[in-house]
Amino acid sequence: MAENEGDWLITERFTKGLPTGLDTSDTGTRLALLVCDNRAHPSNNSRREFSEHGRFITWIGSVQRFNTVGPVDSSITIEPMRRCPKPVALDGSGGILASLSSTHRAHVEQALTGSAGHIGMRAWQALQEALLRNHPELARYIEWLLANLNPVIFDVEDAADRAWQEQRDAAQSLTRVTDFPHSALSAWRRPDSRDAPYLAGLVPDPVVR
Repeated sequence: MAENEGDWLITERFTKGLPTGLDTSDTGTRLALLVCDNRAHPSNNSRREFSEHGRFITWIGSVQRFNTVGPVDSSITIEPMRRCPKPVALDGSGGILASLSSTHRAHVEQALTGSAGHIGMRAWQALQEALLRNHPELARYIEWLLANLNPVIFDVEDAADRAWQEQRDAAQSLTRVTDFPHSALSAWRRPDSRDAPYLAGLVPDPVVR
């Protein structure tokens, strides 16, 4: 992770190979959590935010693609990805795993045993509840990433949708001309009011640049 973080801050993208035979049929929300395991390097004190040795969620991202590498090999492309505002401890009495039921904790532990793992929808829902309960600052990260993963499909028969689509196209043209970050417009949900402008439905990028 230390070798890649500098690149991730620029590209916001990571391709990771999956263990052969990993079952990803229960795709859940297609969110990816990147975990730093300090237990493997107990003398590593280069990151002051790691106040105790253990496993920490340090990045979170969207699994945009499942890639076929060969007859049996596969990988995922995580894009976009964002660094957590502070590392989220998994271990210890105050860690996320301690707040999960034994069944869900076992699913998460199994996913953490290799270089890459997978948990299903039920385990993710329990994990998400624990994350938001203990780390509410992650809510805007998860909301933004899920909005990226589930873009709104405009209904051409709906007048409000047609207006929002036209405004979106105009806004995207401006971002291309001005070299404005595309991520600023990448997450959107329908506003509560059908008369609201397109920009009212934008889900803010959680990282202020």
